[in-house]
Amino acid sequence: MKLSVPAAIAALAFGTMSYADGQVVSVSPLETLEASTRIVEMRQLNNVIYVHGGVFDGAAADQVATFAITPDDQGICLFLVDGYPAQVNGYEFELANGYAELLDILLPNSGKPSDGHYENFVVEIAQNGTKTSTEMSLSDPRANPMLQYLTLNRSPCWTFG
Repeated sequence: MKLSVPAAIAALAFGTMSYADGQVVSVSPLETLEASTRIVEMRQLNNVIYVHGGVFDGAAADQVATFAITPDDQGICLFLVDGYPAQVNGYEFELANGYAELLDILLPNSGKPSDGHYENFVVEIAQNGTKTSTEMSLSDPRANPMLQYLTLNRSPCWTFG
């Protein structure tokens, strides 16, 4: 089902938004504090992908996406637009095959280890309790495929630009 802009706004206002032309199955708004808390909790799981960062260029210069997704393809995200005033939106989402497809793109997670001063993205992957954390700049070979994947699976979680 393709939604018109007014229908999409109404769907967001009343709960769940689904996309037929992408793989995002559903997106539901969450309070920012709840989304933040749930992302922190998800990062402690034995199997999870966590991504935080942005493109930081052009129209996306002030936009930051943070999301975590589990093997059951359930995720939580925050999307920040740092304007005046700054706006942060939280969402719960389901992305069909998202966990497996993002693993294919992001593994091996062997870029520069994250020291908290990332260039574009911090990528954390926990598999069977073993966690790796790296920085990913736009020159990293994983960056373009990940951004293409996010573009193809449009969501208010990562609408850079």
